[in-house]
Amino acid sequence: MRFTVVSSVLSLALLSACGNDAAPIAAPATAGAPAAAAPGGSRFELATEPVGAIDVLAAKAKGEAKDVVVVGRLKDTVPGFAAFTLTDVSLKFCGEEGGDEGCPTPWDYCCIGKDKVAAATIAVAARVKGEVIEAKVTELRNMDLVVVRGQLVKSKDGTMRLDADGWFRKARPVVPATIVFPP
Repeated sequence: MRFTVVSSVLSLALLSACGNDAAPIAAPATAGAPAAAAPGGSRFELATEPVGAIDVLAAKAKGEAKDVVVVGRLKDTVPGFAAFTLTDVSLKFCGEEGGDEGCPTPWDYCCIGKDKVAAATIAVAARVKGEVIEAKVTELRNMDLVVVRGQLVKSKDGTMRLDADGWFRKARPVVPATIVFPP
């Protein structure tokens, strides 16, 4: 049942493109730990950046694979779970180029068509025995550039997902002061 709920939430997150109020999530202990955790973050936060990252579009095209590293921008989170969506870095969010373009929610790519955003987005979740881990992830927020280590898996619905064993926040975007991220 929990898997169905999380899968549904991730699917909705992938399809939504504007006006999302999802708050960033935060993460501690449950079963299955990644390698070295960085001080002050969740147990999934890696102390060093994994090498050999490919972007989201390349990862989706690659198909199922073990031991992959994917880089993208955090788009949405699943409250209460170690799960989020990553969007390809080729998509520019509204405030990325120095202006907010009058958009109150640039972290949801509302200036770009929903189909284009969905095609460039992949669901990410830390899992143990196929189940998404209930946890919070405090070290990440919307639009962070994140490098995720894990494996690519084809979901039952035919879409690709990234089962993560750890992530590294590479960069936090610098945006105009008029942009206020969700708490």
